[in-house]
Amino acid sequence: MALSACGGPATIGPSPVAPPAGTVATAVPGAAPRSGITSIVVPGVAPELVTALLFGAPPNDNPHALEAWENAALRHCVGPGLDVDQVAAIVASGAAVSGIPAAVVSSDTCDVRWVREAGPGCGLHPCTAKTVEGGRITAATIYVPEAGRLTEAGLHELGHALGLGHSPRRGDLMAVTPTALDFSADERAVIAAVYR
Repeated sequence: MALSACGGPATIGPSPVAPPAGTVATAVPGAAPRSGITSIVVPGVAPELVTALLFGAPPNDNPHALEAWENAALRHCVGPGLDVDQVAAIVASGAAVSGIPAAVVSSDTCDVRWVREAGPGCGLHPCTAKTVEGGRITAATIYVPEAGRLTEAGLHELGHALGLGHSPRRGDLMAVTPTALDFSADERAVIAAVYR
C-alpha cells in the first residue's frame, strides 16, 4: 500500500510497482492506463510537472510507474463524522476533471473510502492510502482526521486517490502544502492525459 501524507512526511514506503526501465508513452485521449509506464508527454505542460504529478519526484514523493484506475465508475463511501454533501461535491469535481463517473454510495462495496480518522503515520494531516496492483489502483482510503479540513484538503486528497503525486509549484492544488482549492489548468491537462 502506498501512502501519501500532505503537510507531514512526504511518502511512507515505496510504491509496490516495479516499472520496467525506460518505458515511455505519449498521452492519447481515451487510452487506458497501462502497467509500467514511466513517462508521458502532455502537450503544453512542462515535463518536470508531468513527472512530479504522475511518477513522483524527490524530495516530495518516491519515483514510481504510472498508477491509475481502470474502473468504468468509482464508488465512494463516506464514514461517520464527514459531511456526505461536501464529499459528494468534491467527488463531482474530481469526476468532471477525470471523466471517470463517480457516485457516493451507501453500501459497503466501495472503491474509495472517506474516513474521519488519522491515517497510518499521518498524525492529524489528511492523507490517502491506495492499493496498487500492476500499475492499477484498485482501492483507496482518504483519511481526514478533522472534519473541518474536508473542504480545504478533500480535492487534493482525491487527486492522490486518482494517482497524482505532489506538484513542485506552490500555487497548484497538488502542492505539498496547497493554497489552491481547485486543480490548475496544467494539473487538469495531466489528469485528462491519463483518464480521457
